[in-house]
Amino acid sequence: MIEKNCSWQVRHRNDHERKRRRGNMSVSTFIHRRLVDLLEEQRVVVWYDAEQSFTELVAKLTVPNCIVVDTSLSTLQSRRESDRVLAGINNPDDSELKHKHLLVYCPRGRGKREEERYEDPFEVFAVIGAAFGDDEGDKLQSLARQAMPDRSGEIDRLFDEGQPTLTMLDNLKVGQSFPLIKDCLGTDSPMDVVAKVLCEKGIVGKIEGTAGVIDELQRMLHDEYGYSPPPRKAKVEAKLAPLGAYVLLSEFVFDLQTAVPDGLSDLTVADTAHRDRIFAVCDRMRRNDDFREGYISLAQRLEDELKLRESFADCDQLGVRDTFPFEEQRFLKRLPELVKSGDLDAAANIINARRSSVWSSLGERALLWKVAERCVDFLRIAKVCAKKILPPSQSPKQHVENYVSRDNGLWLIDQHQRLVEHGSASCSEDEEIEPLVDLCRKEYFAIAGKAQDSFLEAVARDGWPPEATSRHTQTFDKHVAPLLAEGGRVAYFLVDSMRYEMGHDLGASLEGHGNVRVESSVSILPTVTPFGMSALMPGAEAAWKIIEKKNDLLPALGDDVMPGVTERKSLLKSRFGDRFADATLESVLTIKDKRPPKQIANADLVVVRTQEMDAYGEVMPLYQARKHMSGILGELVTATNRLAKLGYTHFVYVADHGHVLLPEIAAGDAIKKPPGEWKLEKRRCLLGHSTGPASGVTIIKTEKLGIDVPVPEMAVASGFRVFKAGAGYFHEGISLQECVLPIVVLTSTKAKQETSSSTDIQIRYRTDSFTSPIIGLKLFHNSLFDEALLIRLEAYDGTGAKANSIGEAADCDARDPNTGLITLGKGETQVPLRVDDDFEGKQIEVRVIAADGPGVVLARKTLKNKMLM
Repeated sequence: MIEKNCSWQVRHRNDHERKRRRGNMSVSTFIHRRLVDLLEEQRVVVWYDAEQSFTELVAKLTVPNCIVVDTSLSTLQSRRESDRVLAGINNPDDSELKHKHLLVYCPRGRGKREEERYEDPFEVFAVIGAAFGDDEGDKLQSLARQAMPDRSGEIDRLFDEGQPTLTMLDNLKVGQSFPLIKDCLGTDSPMDVVAKVLCEKGIVGKIEGTAGVIDELQRMLHDEYGYSPPPRKAKVEAKLAPLGAYVLLSEFVFDLQTAVPDGLSDLTVADTAHRDRIFAVCDRMRRNDDFREGYISLAQRLEDELKLRESFADCDQLGVRDTFPFEEQRFLKRLPELVKSGDLDAAANIINARRSSVWSSLGERALLWKVAERCVDFLRIAKVCAKKILPPSQSPKQHVENYVSRDNGLWLIDQHQRLVEHGSASCSEDEEIEPLVDLCRKEYFAIAGKAQDSFLEAVARDGWPPEATSRHTQTFDKHVAPLLAEGGRVAYFLVDSMRYEMGHDLGASLEGHGNVRVESSVSILPTVTPFGMSALMPGAEAAWKIIEKKNDLLPALGDDVMPGVTERKSLLKSRFGDRFADATLESVLTIKDKRPPKQIANADLVVVRTQEMDAYGEVMPLYQARKHMSGILGELVTATNRLAKLGYTHFVYVADHGHVLLPEIAAGDAIKKPPGEWKLEKRRCLLGHSTGPASGVTIIKTEKLGIDVPVPEMAVASGFRVFKAGAGYFHEGISLQECVLPIVVLTSTKAKQETSSSTDIQIRYRTDSFTSPIIGLKLFHNSLFDEALLIRLEAYDGTGAKANSIGEAADCDARDPNTGLITLGKGETQVPLRVDDDFEGKQIEVRVIAADGPGVVLARKTLKNKMLM
């Protein structure tokens, strides 16, 4: 019985070997697998075949659980059939089709221009799902090379000499098969076998426990990769121990742009004939979720054991593949040198090349590279803005127009500076990018400082506000009152300290909600909250002034003193009665659809107040303020959708003043106030009467500044100086950043449909714990359609509703830097999560939260905190 069983196994393996004689994968098989994978991911695929290379394959193609529509038979019938299948796929009640896939074959090329695609009856299916065949990588020659990399030379020769068919390529004589390996490991693909051996735990023991496998494996490794085990080694583990160094060092050496140092020249690497296969297997290990962690551990261990970092300490001719972690770190270190030399293009090329690096996608590393990208972008803008600074001889109006110019205004340098500061503040370890960030800060201070000196001199000479500009005090009567008069319902957002560039970004984030425009206005002086907020009230253009009361200077509208929120609410209530409702941004964000507050639900004018941005700058440590300021814009977008669902159709977003944001007050920039009698004393300005000059101070007559105030002079700290030391966040002075304000006006076409809690989102992380405050997560969005999903990614210190937020998404490609919201496309999105530095709890709960609803949680994942272990 045993002999019969053994002979059956031998015959089975011989039969299997003969069946596999065509190679580890034919071109047809490779294409079939590509299509199956693409259909599993997208469900709908349109296959374009401009050269009609695959007509025979399509005729006999069978794909599990898939309906194939061949459009070469009849365009009209094929379109009808495709519509029928798609409707069934999207219908949960269609028991026949709801679990099917759709493959549409078009024996022609896909249109290159928009009008060509518009005329294609099957383009809509490619947009809904995916297109295959319109990329060079999907052409027959490329697919054949991918299927049989060991026959690349022969394949290229066939295409150079003629037009080989798919059948001809399938019949190419390729390598041998390995049935024992297949039985043991579940695959005999050399690439997968090597990846399993090097990256999966327990594989070596499995090989050792199965008779005959090591012999087959040695033959495979020699034939496919040129690897031979050390002589006189009997144990399987000893035979395979050098394989990892052999494969990774081979890739490293092939990629290296210089000679290998003497100390490493005696290490065994593959012959150049195996170059493509070595590259392919390393790519496989880095890109596949099953192998990536094993690869990372192997590469880190080899780097340390072989002292590669030390051996290549002075090498500046590394390759582009980043086999080992020190390569990625070396490239990051090179960026400041390139930037200082003015070679921003070379710096940008290095950043773009690192997008595919396994090392630069890991948590903290991903964030460091994103900050580096922000720095290079800033320096590009800085070069443009440096040439845009106007001389003092130009009027204040010209300075303002130059600042707000849409395409190349000076507001752009403020915007990019904010993004650099936000990214830098999000890094837990920023020593590697500190030289880059410092360079950006110096450049910003130089350019913004020069523009500021010129602007303040123009204001001191010509006065303020500029003629023929939109004034702060006109805001309500010009932008809100007409909408109310037309019977519209208006949400009027009073955003403390939102400077012009932030309003510009808010407008960009609101474009999907309807028709939006961004305008500018010039502020009243001084740029202090009570004065700025009162100027945003109805009738302010004719009635706004400053009065003296009990030795204090206070804003007023006619006889009504307006020192705070209470007085402003009373004024609006007296003007609009029950048509008016007051709300904070926080209260709007927590509105429930089924039970909205009656006052807001029934009002025509809701005034939404938020002081968070100013509070961040004045109360929080500046490090925290730089991290969180931009997040207010995302909350404004969410609040807009909440109010649109309650029937509000018009939205106006304004600010009381802007602000200046510096990492610190420069040495010597905290100056003494000039001698005099000052009724109002702020960090950046004084109102009263001077009795003498002071260094670093500009004194201007109040009548020249358009201020109706019972004091004759305003003293302003020049440049970015202050009268009192403190944080690098401030306002109250006269600068473009403080005095040029945004007015964002949105007419909403409809409220966005809120995301259902049943939306299929998965949070994935390589382990069940984290050891760094930067956690590199992967979010999977399973969707039939390409419609993007906006979410917030946050970390909480518990699992309940009362848990506190202790982290949020850090800067990355998927994160909107203006709002902090994450855009999830179909499939995988990498997002780093930044946990607060002071968090010491045992675990966190990561939550994916719908950006358009009141806290709808779409996915959760608990991770243990091992940062302190």
